[in-house]
Amino acid sequence: MPDLTLTPRKPGAAHPGAAKVIAAAKRSAFANRGTWAEDKVRDALKKWEQARCAREANRLLDTRAAMRIVKAAPADFEWYAAAGAQSLHGLIEVKSTQHDSRLAHDKVPQMPRLVHRAGTGGLCAVLVYHSTTKLWRAAPIEWLIANREGASWEMSGLKTYANPPHALHGWQPLVFTF
Repeated sequence: MPDLTLTPRKPGAAHPGAAKVIAAAKRSAFANRGTWAEDKVRDALKKWEQARCAREANRLLDTRAAMRIVKAAPADFEWYAAAGAQSLHGLIEVKSTQHDSRLAHDKVPQMPRLVHRAGTGGLCAVLVYHSTTKLWRAAPIEWLIANREGASWEMSGLKTYANPPHALHGWQPLVFTF
């Protein structure tokens, strides 16, 4: 049983657990910096979904938000669309980076699951928000595989977009019409 006795501290002395609380808050702020970008993509997908009845987009459960109780999702979003007799599906991972044109490989631990889903016929991409330029890029999974060199992807060859709807449309113009 833990000792619950209270011992007086000197005035101005920090609580012994204060450092842990501060460190956790710093980690949390760093871990959640991509939330803004994810929210923008969520809003774009909601608008896309509402434009036609044969569309569906879902935000997948975040394992960190679920306190690691559930298995990590393959991406941030899954989507489905019917185009005539053809059914399409895929995954979208959203990343935010503080670089004008690079994305570190280790920032996309979902790569194997994205590659697997693409192998089943899914259309998969990583939407990247570059906070330094306030621009977006859509990197198809096939492009990421073909251009994996060094420690990061150099994305300057990919077109930039002002917002997520334009990035989605630039990636799949026949699917993501708004």
